Amino acid sequence: MQNTLDNTSDIKASKPPRRHDLDWIRVLATFAVIIFHTMRMFDPDDWEVKNNMTSDLVMIFIFFWAQWMMPIFFTISGASTYYALGFRSPIQFLKARTVRIMVPLLTVGIFVLSLPQDYINKVTHGVIPPDFPIMEFISMYVTQNKPFLGFPYFGYPTYHLWYLYFLFVFSLVLLPIFVYLKSESGTALIARISNLFNRSWTIYLWVIPICVITTLLDPTTDLGNLNYYGGWSLPVYPIIFIMGFLLVSHERFEKAVHAQGKIALVFSIITYLGLMIMFIVLGDEIFGTYGTPIYALLMSLRAFSMWCFMIAILYLGKKYFSYTSPRLQYFSEGSLPYYMLHQTIIVIIGYQIAQWHIGILPKWILLVITTFIGIMVIYEYGIRRFNPIRFLFGLKPLKK
Repeated sequence: MQNTLDNTSDIKASKPPRRHDLDWIRVLATFAVIIFHTMRMFDPDDWEVKNNMTSDLVMIFIFFWAQWMMPIFFTISGASTYYALGFRSPIQFLKARTVRIMVPLLTVGIFVLSLPQDYINKVTHGVIPPDFPIMEFISMYVTQNKPFLGFPYFGYPTYHLWYLYFLFVFSLVLLPIFVYLKSESGTALIARISNLFNRSWTIYLWVIPICVITTLLDPTTDLGNLNYYGGWSLPVYPIIFIMGFLLVSHERFEKAVHAQGKIALVFSIITYLGLMIMFIVLGDEIFGTYGTPIYALLMSLRAFSMWCFMIAILYLGKKYFSYTSPRLQYFSEGSLPYYMLHQTIIVIIGYQIAQWHIGILPKWILLVITTFIGIMVIYEYGIRRFNPIRFLFGLKPLKK
């Protein structure tokens, strides 16, 4: 039996040609986030599990990944939303989002993948002793949290799966805007807006709302905290989500990305290196105090750097990855399970090797290799081949 996502009898239009470049970017970004989280064990900031040795040098790579990693996920999600609403009604879109995102989050996400992370997190932070009975912890985890209530995660910890929750929330809240923009009057509005950006360099002006948000939000609050949500304040992401939708909504915007791609790549590298050099030489003090002009200037520069990364990545994807292959089809289908599995595996393996007396580099290489092997084995032999498990990870059923 075909899944709802495959039911084409009530689809309002034929599917547009597949944007393979967006698929490639999503797959490569998934690999990047896996690498990013293997490094979190070795940086000096707090995380679920920490190595017996950490290094400030790791922060250079952490900062680089954080500049573009989660923003590109939301950019691609916005672009995918544009194409999805081209052949799905709003109700079909929400059904697909629910099956793809909320079913995995509310089943294996919370009760299988977050649970061991929560256990190890509490052990390493001294909340519970290392010999705390696992069955007692499971009972405590299920009963002390409020199931399906509370904000923002239904009362349960989600760790890296916060992305899935907010992707669904943004999709739900912004859907009326997207539906309007896909209508005839909305399309005309986009065309009029595009006239304001008739020169390719004006694509950089899109970053202004992000600059405003990043400078106004207090980083000591939950909304403004840069550590909670992949290196950026939470309200930045719905703006990027909308921008991803708009970037593919008009030919003029896509031409601007193509025209400015190489320049944006140079800008992104120069601004990142500048920020990193200042951080290394001057430390955290370079960002000054929240509310000061130097803070606003540097946070705006960081936002500009991030937006340049978005333009450059989209340009490179369109130029070099506009093709399909069996490898892309395999990894594109598995990108969500890969994302869901990765941090749990990293934390479990990291907890086992954290006290080994070997150098940071060989331990990190070991962690990367074992993590990828674990993900691939679990996906191939525990998820991909079984329709009930595929459903729990947001995948379409295999055709008989």
